[in-house]
Amino acid sequence: MKFKNEVALLLAAALIVAITPASGMGSPAIEPDTSYKWICSSTEMCQLDDASNIGDAKRYETQHDCRMSCGKYGAIWPMPTGNCVLGQERIHFDPWKVRFNVAAPSAASTQFVRETNRIFVSNIIKECLRNCTLEQSKEVLVKATINSTDLTLDWSTDESYQLTIRTTGE
Repeated sequence: MKFKNEVALLLAAALIVAITPASGMGSPAIEPDTSYKWICSSTEMCQLDDASNIGDAKRYETQHDCRMSCGKYGAIWPMPTGNCVLGQERIHFDPWKVRFNVAAPSAASTQFVRETNRIFVSNIIKECLRNCTLEQSKEVLVKATINSTDLTLDWSTDESYQLTIRTTGE
């Protein structure tokens, strides 16, 4: 079931790689501040930086932000097996401005993708600790092209996908 996995991976990667939720979203245990006290260590683990004025390591406001960007693939799962180039920056966005443009070959596959999209946005909104509306947020558009009508997942399923993320200037 090629397209089912393509959509799931595309949506997961889009969430993890490109964007960080709007203000008020993230780990409830650690509130953001401006001291940037979390760093991604040389062992690709997030840790508190007890010497924040030393070195040129990338620093993050929260442990949650650090975990999203730390390591070769950040928080992408499953890990890419092909060529992959990731940036380390995150873009704040309003979850209510996430839109989908899906091209699917059948009514059944279209319906499946619509449900996947609904779950995706619902999961983003669940991460909100407070009001997640970000008025100056640009729209996030997720485009997916589905190549198969097969809804079967088995060992021969091609789970490959291509993800390209473009941003516009402010």
